[in-house]
Amino acid sequence: MTGALAATTFAIMLVGGMWEQGPVKFWLNLVPHGLPLALWPLMFVVEIMGLIVKPFALMIRLFANMTGGHLVVLAFMGLIFYFSSMMGSLAYAIAVPAVAFAVFIMIIEAFVALLQAYIFTYLSILFIGMCLHPEH
Repeated sequence: MTGALAATTFAIMLVGGMWEQGPVKFWLNLVPHGLPLALWPLMFVVEIMGLIVKPFALMIRLFANMTGGHLVVLAFMGLIFYFSSMMGSLAYAIAVPAVAFAVFIMIIEAFVALLQAYIFTYLSILFIGMCLHPEH
């Protein structure tokens, strides 16, 4: 899912930028104006890499934050099974706090997911805007 969102952002960056500026002007505007001619090929490669890395970084950030929250919930739920194998019938005393912590982490995870979705959307809009209007 995060890969599809990042691919959509990348496609809109390229297609929107070429639509707004024209294909040739879009690729020429990647490199800053006034750059010495000897540095132009190097900077063009660096800017192409930057164009690709931006959506990839958005994808990794969203995926890692969502996966981290899931792993914490699974760890708290795994405590139930771990302590039940060690304590036998006293495991129910551990189950209640473990479930309570898991529910608490799920609430925090929902907040983190919403925050990361907001950040993903904001940065996507920012990156698309940079491709549409390079002079800003």
